[in-house]
Amino acid sequence: LKKRGEWKAVQANGISMLICFRSVVLLGFLISYLCWFISSEDLDSKNVGLLNATQGKPLTMDTGKERLWYFSSFNEKNMSGDRVQLFQYDQHGADAYRIRAEQAIWSDVEGWSFQNGTFLGFMSEQGVPIPREDFLGLVWEHEDVHVTSFKESKSPRIKKRFKELKIPELIDDPLPFLLLQIKPKKLSFQQLDQLISQFPEPEKPVLAPYLLRRAQIIWTGPACMVALLAGLVLGVSKYSATPGKLSGVALVGVLLFYMIRTFSDSLAEAAIISSNLGAGLPYIVSLLSLLILAKITD
Repeated sequence: LKKRGEWKAVQANGISMLICFRSVVLLGFLISYLCWFISSEDLDSKNVGLLNATQGKPLTMDTGKERLWYFSSFNEKNMSGDRVQLFQYDQHGADAYRIRAEQAIWSDVEGWSFQNGTFLGFMSEQGVPIPREDFLGLVWEHEDVHVTSFKESKSPRIKKRFKELKIPELIDDPLPFLLLQIKPKKLSFQQLDQLISQFPEPEKPVLAPYLLRRAQIIWTGPACMVALLAGLVLGVSKYSATPGKLSGVALVGVLLFYMIRTFSDSLAEAAIISSNLGAGLPYIVSLLSLLILAKITD
């Protein structure tokens, strides 16, 4: 358009750039949506990569101040772990009860079921936890003891063997902790969203790389539009009138973009800045730089 003088004629007639390039913008919007859709679609619905990556590995589940789980190995196919140890704490951080079992099985409906193990109950403000006679849940028996006495005593008040013990009130889903063992780039958008939404401590720094990866997928569509707008800015600016100058600006822009992206990714993974800012900062800076360049050379 510039070589033939048509662009000057368009500007002289007062026709806006949006009207001139609306077909290009519309096509770019459709491509941007397609890129976002492909990036966010769960193509691996059976989680085969997850099963292969974490099969039979040890698993630790730290739910914060309440519970701590240890599994020597975990099978994701049937959601069961071998040689499990569970530490339950009260509101003061003291032991409430401990469970050691050969196996623990997770069910979304029935909660956790422990097989062939030992239950240890400690004194706390709630009392002493004791398995029910049918081993379906726990009951708390109160003792006539001074409130501070249980803090000084670290020995269990009850020790009971069991073949099977079900505790429906334990609702710690192991799937988020299994997903946490896989690198963020190997997880789909649905898996990332599931990990972040179901993790018991959403503010924990260990989630920062996964928050960043999810934000990067969300930014896939807008990033394509930013690239389109950058191309239009370069195309209509006077600085890019020759192919040589255009190539030079593009090369410098690519290098600066990846430098900014590497820096912003590092800040987001360290939880210094938010994941959305870390994912979008390179595109925002690139677009603003091109707009400033177009203004200066206009």
